[in-house]
Amino acid sequence: MNNLFNTSPEEKNRIRKLHESYKNVHGTTSLLNEQVTDRVLKGTLLDFATKEPLPGANIIVTDTQNGTTTDAQGKFELGSIKKGETVTITFIGYKPNVINDNTIDTKTGADTEYFLQPGGTKLSDVEVKAEKEMTFGCMDPKASNFDEVNSGDCKGKRAATYDVESGEATITLDSTDIDYSCCEYYEGCLDPKAENYWEKVSSFKKLKEEHPEKEIRACKNNKCCKYINGCMDVDAVNYMETATKDDGSCKAQTQGCIDPSALNYNANATKGCLDENKDGRPDCCKYPADQQGNLDTIKGNFADYYNGKIRSNTINIYEDENGRDERNPEELLGNYKVDNESPVPIMKGGNYIGFIIPLLPDSRAVKSLENKMDTNMSDKKRKKLIEKLKLLNSNDMGLTVTFGKNTKELLKWVFAAGEVIPPTLKTYLKPRGSNKKGKRVYVGPKAFTQKGLDKLIRFLKAYNLMNSKVPKTSSTEY
Repeated sequence: MNNLFNTSPEEKNRIRKLHESYKNVHGTTSLLNEQVTDRVLKGTLLDFATKEPLPGANIIVTDTQNGTTTDAQGKFELGSIKKGETVTITFIGYKPNVINDNTIDTKTGADTEYFLQPGGTKLSDVEVKAEKEMTFGCMDPKASNFDEVNSGDCKGKRAATYDVESGEATITLDSTDIDYSCCEYYEGCLDPKAENYWEKVSSFKKLKEEHPEKEIRACKNNKCCKYINGCMDVDAVNYMETATKDDGSCKAQTQGCIDPSALNYNANATKGCLDENKDGRPDCCKYPADQQGNLDTIKGNFADYYNGKIRSNTINIYEDENGRDERNPEELLGNYKVDNESPVPIMKGGNYIGFIIPLLPDSRAVKSLENKMDTNMSDKKRKKLIEKLKLLNSNDMGLTVTFGKNTKELLKWVFAAGEVIPPTLKTYLKPRGSNKKGKRVYVGPKAFTQKGLDKLIRFLKAYNLMNSKVPKTSSTEY
């Protein structure tokens, strides 16, 4: 006859209900009911070293006749384990393992793996160490959901096993065998051209500073990237320097004389004449000789050029020439918009040797400070930032552009293939009205220096020439 406690769970539930009814009718509890609700130990018995199943091992409630054996897969289930009883697991050639009362309480009904070690010495109550709780999940330190307490990978493969006596990890799984399918990573835009490139996003920058080992992967097809649409063709009339994605809106340039020092300067022309004289200047441009009456024309041309090409544009200021040419944001001192005021001439010996271009406050610094104001902060700190922002907004700057130490040096510069070669061109940044020299800076992008400041040079030369400082204007050295 089969032991009553080896009956199926459904049969046990049926018997349990019968005895509940019996209790309700007679006010007493059947002894059989007490036995049916005893604890159950189930699981798989494995060799500790090889993790192979051990079939035919004995699983017995210590010092009783209540027991069972493992099947061909090492699986077993033993019920009717009363409170206070222990379970002894034995197998020929292996040390017995005694499952203590507390462990049975913890593991009752749970499908758990148990282990035996080869040998003949009784292990006493060390089973709790052998059954140290194991957790499985992402084991990639670069992932956002990495958990260093995991002892197994995403698919339940063990990356560590534990010694029965010490409870410490004894082996590790080779990293090439670990399954990372459940790992999650921080996703961001990896296109440096996009305006939300991850290095420009404060949350990602902070993450990399605090956890440099974490990996930021591209969002699918970089679809999270945001771009500034515009014309990216530098030769187009509507070239947009800040654009990061060409939207096909480029427009062809209008050719004409674009030299403000010429008498026939065309303020509407966006591209210079194709043909050049042997002296390197545009063939279509007409220059003054010794006519003093042409001074107003030259000054008017310059005003048209300055108002149309420089005023209201944004100038990037960099620490050095490499930072400007590479457009390195780490070396960017600030973004300044040219004010609507007229440039202030720098004069020496009655002649122009440079300009002070009036600039509005640094928009980059103002925006950065305004972003800080959006965060939660104390009233004292907020008040301090408001004062700092007020000071920053009132700090109008001037870009000092000098083209030589004196008029003689300015007039010796030559044109080569339409390009100005300014050996002593220097730019300084300082508050307007300050008498100090200011900080030496580099104006970017590079195109502004090459194609913009040379127009100022040409005007200065023409203006000084009209003041009869040199006899002619038709040579290459004028």
